Amino acid sequence: MTVAEGGGVFISYRRQESSHLAGRLSDRLADRFGEGQVFIDVDTIEPGVDFAEEIFRAVAVCQVLLAIIGPGWLTETGEGVVGGLMIRTT
Repeated sequence: MTVAEGGGVFISYRRQESSHLAGRLSDRLADRFGEGQVFIDVDTIEPGVDFAEEIFRAVAVCQVLLAIIGPGWLTETGEGVVGGLMIRTT
């Protein structure tokens, strides 16, 4: 079963802090379990697909979610962000 079908591993990360780590982790997991079992946005979402909707869909159907937390995660602020968590209001 692939991530698109409701299985696999979803890797959540912030590009500014941990894209290099997330990429390495994704490669290792894909080597071990197969590329279809790993969801990482830059490799999985096709051009033209609604990015936010695809992220929410993939999170809803994954079996494992790995959150890569960088050094600034807890102090992150901004619109829609509370203590490192992005809050969706729709």
